[in-house]
Amino acid sequence: MTPANRRRLTRHLVRLSISGTLLLLFAMHVGGRPRFEFIDRVEHYLYDARIRLSMPATVDPRIVIVEIDEASQLELGQWPWPRATLATLVDRLFDRYGVKVLGLDVLFAEKEENPAVRLLDELAATSLPGNAELAASIGQMRLRLDGNVRFAESLIARDVVTGFVFKDSLQDGEPRETGVLPPPILLKNEIGNVDVPFVKARGFVGTLPQLQENAAGGGFFDAPLVDADGVFRRAPLLQQYGGNLYPSLALALAHLALGSPAISLLFDTRENDYSGINLEALSIGNVTVPVNEQAAVYIPYRGRQGSFPYL
Repeated sequence: MTPANRRRLTRHLVRLSISGTLLLLFAMHVGGRPRFEFIDRVEHYLYDARIRLSMPATVDPRIVIVEIDEASQLELGQWPWPRATLATLVDRLFDRYGVKVLGLDVLFAEKEENPAVRLLDELAATSLPGNAELAASIGQMRLRLDGNVRFAESLIARDVVTGFVFKDSLQDGEPRETGVLPPPILLKNEIGNVDVPFVKARGFVGTLPQLQENAAGGGFFDAPLVDADGVFRRAPLLQQYGGNLYPSLALALAHLALGSPAISLLFDTRENDYSGINLEALSIGNVTVPVNEQAAVYIPYRGRQGSFPYL
């Protein structure tokens, strides 16, 4: 072999080695074992650039945000507002504006305390025994003044989805569970023998039982998937707690708006491997939503604040 041919062969082998090494690194990265920080940074940069270039920068009128802003607090008082005020808001949104579904990304885990109701309870406890007429009057007054009852009644027969927050860790002395959860969207026995690394919760702050009982559903609005640079690019559609799967607030709203069809996990089953790497999508009736190995989606940002109408 001549020196010139030897040099050409050496350059060719170097190129093949570099290409093979890069291909191997990317294959290992995609497979998740291990993950390489520099590849993550490149992916994040490319994703952010694509989002900035592809954002429609238009207003989507199908989704309206009811904002608790400074102007509304000046008019109605500081947050939290009385439950009776929230009940009036729910009534107005459905009766006047004709909303199809309503999502509440606010926690209602505990009862609203009303001093007037507490005084009525004390009066009822100390009233003369056998005074049925007085007891009935006190009971009626109590119902009229109890904002929890008024708020719960406003949810009846309406497509309202409550919000709750899962906990990924617990501090010493912190309660594991507060309030209640809505029914899961997929029970443990419905999930089957799959090996998907769903985001797993260790506790939750849920909803007051009398509110959740009257709501049409519920969904979590915590954001457990934050990238190393502190940016939220992905959102899980499902989280696992007690073996069951619960929907995000967005998924619960979409599910309800679509008529509550069956939900299932879609896998690439050519290898008969029901693991996260083969999880392809979430099926919501006739709608298919592509997801990653954790049943999460990249957030399709539309633009800056104002991309949806505000009330």
